[in-house]
Amino acid sequence: MNEEMLRPNPMIVITDPNYWDCDCDNNYIHKKSITLSCPVCKMTEDECSDSRPNEIKLHYKDYKDSNND
Repeated sequence: MNEEMLRPNPMIVITDPNYWDCDCDNNYIHKKSITLSCPVCKMTEDECSDSRPNEIKLHYKDYKDSNND
């Protein structure tokens, strides 16, 4: 295997499929088990991207990254 194949790709963004980001500037992270649409911007989870774990940790203090279990 060549060395380039073993290095992590810095362009890959890791997300958590249990959370999503709406278009709001604040409070934009939503838990899919609680809400699938934002009451403020009216975006829905299927129109938006999943959330990044590092941002979820800032919003939900008790968040546990499933990759760190």
